[in-house]
Amino acid sequence: MKKYFMITLAFLGAFIISNYSINNIFLAKSPKVNPYYLANLQNKIGRSVNSFTFSVSNIARIFNKKSQTTSNIANVSPNSIPENFFKSISKGVSAYEKGNDEVILKIEKGTIYRESIIQLPDGKQVIIRDYTGE
Repeated sequence: MKKYFMITLAFLGAFIISNYSINNIFLAKSPKVNPYYLANLQNKIGRSVNSFTFSVSNIARIFNKKSQTTSNIANVSPNSIPENFFKSISKGVSAYEKGNDEVILKIEKGTIYRESIIQLPDGKQVIIRDYTGE
């Protein structure tokens, strides 16, 4: 039984290696070797690492105390800030982020939004706003 398992495992490994080689190492399923294979592999690995670090930094930012300053949103009038400072988030909503992690939202009349409050395991509350157009 062990012999059959090892043979099956060898066939499966050979299939995986040949399939990867055909799709990545060789050009257009021909016997010519792709001269950019190592550069492409390095780019794929770099993108994977960047994606992972970006997602980890976003998770860290969510749980960071400074980014949870949603109570300061209504303290500043959006009309006192020049229009070109705001960046559009969605239809009818634009935002301006000050240097001290304070966010100022400008919501146009007629924009519908829904607020959800999420309780984190450590006791913090996060407000999620979902904006839709008219």
